[in-house]
Amino acid sequence: MLVHIFKKFSQSLFGILIIFSCFFCHESIAKPSKLSSKILVVYYSHSENTKFVADMIKSQLRADIASIETTNKYPSSISRTKAQKFNTTSIPKIKKFSKDLKKYDIIVIGSPVWNSKPAPAIQAFLKDQDLSGKTVCFFTTYEKTPGSAISDMKSACPKSSFGPTKDIRFSTSRKKLMKSSAKNVRYWINQIRELSVNKNFVVPKD
Repeated sequence: MLVHIFKKFSQSLFGILIIFSCFFCHESIAKPSKLSSKILVVYYSHSENTKFVADMIKSQLRADIASIETTNKYPSSISRTKAQKFNTTSIPKIKKFSKDLKKYDIIVIGSPVWNSKPAPAIQAFLKDQDLSGKTVCFFTTYEKTPGSAISDMKSACPKSSFGPTKDIRFSTSRKKLMKSSAKNVRYWINQIRELSVNKNFVVPKD
């Protein structure tokens, strides 16, 4: 009788252990792996298009985010077309940057394309900040042509390494209406995620 009770107890205990092991195994598989690198999204936006993409990146990667602001703002009444014709060689003063770049491994920097160049505010940021040793991923927002904006931004960071980049086209008549494929943009963002968790990730050629 005692032997029979002991067998029943052992079988029940074994069953409970199996259930718990399956539960914890499922939990470990279900949880997404955390990003091993800390990511910051930096952007300047006049027409809200660049902010739109920056917010996408922040949401998809759970990254920190910071905007660049000029001390003297361009009038809100200036159209996107007129803003793009501003002298892109005249570098404006920008407000003190709110984030400590030393805390981040990957910096994603976004700029609208003005006159085929990065916006002057982005040029000022790249001139002021030391990105040596950082991995930088650039993106632009444009309406007609991306020009040389990304290559110009890379030239301003000679001591940085570079991650995936992206030129993203928007409508000429409506704010925040992306003409580039949203699927391709999400794929590019996932490349940045892969870079953050895999040190051996091979960055695709531009």
